[in-house]
Amino acid sequence: MTGSTAAGSVEPPRPGTGSVHDSPASSGSRRLLPLDFEEVYAEHFAFIWRSIRGLGVPPAAADDIAQDVFVIVHRKLDSLQSPQALKSWLFGIARRVCKDYRRSNMRRGPHLELDAQREVDGSSDPQQRAVSRQALGAVERFAESLDDERRAIFFLALIEGLPVSEVAETLGVNPNTTYSRVRVLRQELTQLLEGAPSVGRGNDGRS
Repeated sequence: MTGSTAAGSVEPPRPGTGSVHDSPASSGSRRLLPLDFEEVYAEHFAFIWRSIRGLGVPPAAADDIAQDVFVIVHRKLDSLQSPQALKSWLFGIARRVCKDYRRSNMRRGPHLELDAQREVDGSSDPQQRAVSRQALGAVERFAESLDDERRAIFFLALIEGLPVSEVAETLGVNPNTTYSRVRVLRQELTQLLEGAPSVGRGNDGRS
């Protein structure tokens, strides 16, 4: 599943006539240059979709959760004070909606699902693709073992590749703490993958 495919399957409530934010802000507490909902939706849907999957929502429920996220975005977009904080703000909404989903379904924790079509190199030979999919399975199982905060750090820093400083700001975690946790996560994941006989080695056991 790709962001573009997912985008075609979900249609959040659309603005009426014109932009949601046609008029300029009327007070100092509002932004002078409001963001347009349709532009935010088009530009960030793929990121929100990946976030929803990465934070534990299974494919069958992803459409509904994505719609829930963008309903909130549509309602609260004019309260965003800084456009530079948009991505962090969107992830915060997605994270809260996913938490509510997991709570309502009495789940122990989220299950990270990586898109095999996106992550696995399609040009590799069949054996290499099989090994890559085994690696993806190992990563998913590793993510399941993490608590909510470490899972969010793992998704943003190691899956999305966001700078650690941005991850810290997004999650409201001390930057030094975030750097330390990212380093530990990388070490733990590397040890896991290197210790799995079927990951990173050929049939003859050589790396």
